[in-house]
Amino acid sequence: MSTPPPFLDMTEAAEALAARRVSARELAALHLARAAALNPRINAFVAMEPEAALAAADASDARRSRGAALGPLDGIPFGYKDLFYRAGHVCGCGSRIRAEWVPDTTATVVTRLEALGVVPLGRLHMTEFAAGPTGLNEHIGHCRNPWNTERIPGGSSSGSGAALAARMVLGALGSDTGGSVRLPAAMSGVCALFPTRGRISRAGVAPLAPSMDTAGPMASSVRDLVPLFAAMAGPDPLDGWTAPEGAARPLPDAGFRGLRVGIATNPWAPGPSPDLERAIAEACDALRAEGAEIRPIAVPLMPEALALGATITRAEMSSAHARWFEADPTAYGRILRFRLGVGMHVPATHYIDAQSLRGPVSRRFAEEVFGQVDVLMLPGLGGGAPRIADLEPNEENIETVWAQIGDWTRPFNYLGVPALSVPCGFDADGLPLGVQLIGRHFDDERLLALGLRWQAMTDWHRRLPPL
Repeated sequence: MSTPPPFLDMTEAAEALAARRVSARELAALHLARAAALNPRINAFVAMEPEAALAAADASDARRSRGAALGPLDGIPFGYKDLFYRAGHVCGCGSRIRAEWVPDTTATVVTRLEALGVVPLGRLHMTEFAAGPTGLNEHIGHCRNPWNTERIPGGSSSGSGAALAARMVLGALGSDTGGSVRLPAAMSGVCALFPTRGRISRAGVAPLAPSMDTAGPMASSVRDLVPLFAAMAGPDPLDGWTAPEGAARPLPDAGFRGLRVGIATNPWAPGPSPDLERAIAEACDALRAEGAEIRPIAVPLMPEALALGATITRAEMSSAHARWFEADPTAYGRILRFRLGVGMHVPATHYIDAQSLRGPVSRRFAEEVFGQVDVLMLPGLGGGAPRIADLEPNEENIETVWAQIGDWTRPFNYLGVPALSVPCGFDADGLPLGVQLIGRHFDDERLLALGLRWQAMTDWHRRLPPL
């Protein structure tokens, strides 16, 4: 094998497993060893489960030996953000309150993935109760960016992004309420899909703000996202918000020739930095060379979507935590304690208005944007990952600096449209840069097809951090 197994992507590992060049046990052992060696520096895993992982790998090898492999995910080392319920396993949610809590149910997406043979290596780091974009956590320690351990990896799916970048795992689950798969993807140099709302079940996923939450697949390349999304997508009777038409479809034969790509002329968030501007300009040049039309466009309703989404998130988050918060607010870290206190004062009329406007705002956004372009290409973050030292929390920066980290991503949770996060270069400090491709509702497969084409033209997703 020309590439050592820890540095394969998921697709390459699946091919190596199918060709018997490596066994699932060998693959699991290699990634467990790499995770054990790197985790003290990165803190991507909250807990590793080596015995269970090797047993699952042995079961995968046994299936393959009798010609009954379950498909491309069978035997793949995998990690779960620590808010996906797995019956009999601790689900700590990055918190003190649930540090030892063991659910008696399993998340639908976990059930679907494990039915296809993924090999879970353990529970991955997250921001406390998924309420933050950084990966900083007062209870379980900060997760660190593998590209520079003085930088944040992005959150709240911090461990998922960091573990993938460091090749501790080959696939991971995250959740996204305001950018929580896309921000770690942008900051850690990996890929993530924020799906159309209703395509992936949230049953058995600890909620932050239920009407804004979704689960999303994360991997080192877009081609690895394709089988993960196919496994995860589809209606679920345990989640009444899933769409009947939400099952995965074959990817279309989508390329860039004739594609109208929108570039925002009205930034509503910090940045883009000069390095990111350069990377986006180079991406536009590459797309033009492939036949795409680059169209500057004023993206409507972004301040409104940010404000309305923030109202919903604050209210729903505070409602979910009201009982615990009232009993003992000191059980929360200072970041979440402050945010819950703010949310407790959102008037019911504001929340109802924000929900009632959701349909009209989403329709107007779709009409005005997708009447002019086929996809939007936007920053995932304004630049490279911020320094941990610059984000130590206080009441001022929680609602300004912290909130602004996700201003490029949060509007689309409110709107419910899909977004694909892909690497697009590096800044002068050697930190990954990422962009989002935003599509129409239920255009997830088209975004994946475009992402595949983009990564056939570039190698940003193949770069590895200097660990």
